[in-house]
Amino acid sequence: MELRDFSYDVIRRSELFAEVMSVCLTLLKHSDCAEPVRNYLKTRIPNDINGFSFGYFPNNDNINLLFQFIPHETLEKLGLVYKKFIYDSGCSETIYHGVLSDQNLVMPYKNVYGDIVGLVGRRISDDKTISKYKNTSMLKGMNLFGIYEAKNYILEKDSVIVVEGQFDCITCHRYGFRNTVALGGSAFTKFHFNLINRYTNNIKLLLDNDFAGIRERNKILKRYGDLANISSIHLSDCYKDIDEYLRNNHDHSLLE
Repeated sequence: MELRDFSYDVIRRSELFAEVMSVCLTLLKHSDCAEPVRNYLKTRIPNDINGFSFGYFPNNDNINLLFQFIPHETLEKLGLVYKKFIYDSGCSETIYHGVLSDQNLVMPYKNVYGDIVGLVGRRISDDKTISKYKNTSMLKGMNLFGIYEAKNYILEKDSVIVVEGQFDCITCHRYGFRNTVALGGSAFTKFHFNLINRYTNNIKLLLDNDFAGIRERNKILKRYGDLANISSIHLSDCYKDIDEYLRNNHDHSLLE
């Protein structure tokens, strides 16, 4: 594949993801099926936040809601649905399942230029047997959630706050800490470091208050501590992450 063909494919995929996100946004606003997601958002993100948008991805029983607007071939190409073959009494039937059907609250995952490179879904239930977040196929280790929305604020403050989860990032923006980006997990890659280093050499780590977060924080300090001014913000043990802290604590000086 020539470079121009690859570039066209990347741009076209971004456009298609944008179309899907537009449909999910419409479903969130108007579909009866999306009411649980709407109610969840009211409790977690009561006000609109510039730059971030949300949508509703139907569960498998209602996946046809998407097919009314987007061909299933397109959704399959984007890695948003997949085929299942059901055999019964010698007959076969093809049905489609959604990749984000258990994580119905969806958000666009943008690269530094604002192109949508994938979608990330979040479950709204308390069922811990289901992953809290799930990403569509994309190179998560090469992108940072919120980098497009945060980059001007990172330049302005000459510092970045690095958190784990997407809602951690969005909550930080909601409370005025708009120089925040999220890893989408606990792993911090050299691509993340180089991407951040375009904008600032001052990195504040604010990872989750658990074993994985503490372990990754120590790895980052050991691996990149000599290459940047990296500091670590510690939460008290009663808070599991910065999202919980900001929603339940009025002292925000920790992030200043």
